[in-house]
Amino acid sequence: MPFFLTTWKIHNAFHVQLLKPYRDPNTVFTGHQPSPPPPPVLVHDEPEYEVESVVAHRCRRNGTLELLIRWKGYDHSEDRW
Repeated sequence: MPFFLTTWKIHNAFHVQLLKPYRDPNTVFTGHQPSPPPPPVLVHDEPEYEVESVVAHRCRRNGTLELLIRWKGYDHSEDRW
């Protein structure tokens, strides 16, 4: 536990009535239809998707570099390594 929390004399236990269920801010509201993601572009009859950004990177034990990709027009839940 961080030092400052021990000096503030607060507890890490809460009464159940103080808790609320988590609501993901990216969830769809009732009655709201999200716009569908854009269709892939066909290049030589193969679907290709546009990259919006590289969100993160990591290096595997075997030295392989992996990138976490955010696809243009898609939700963050669709990000892929």
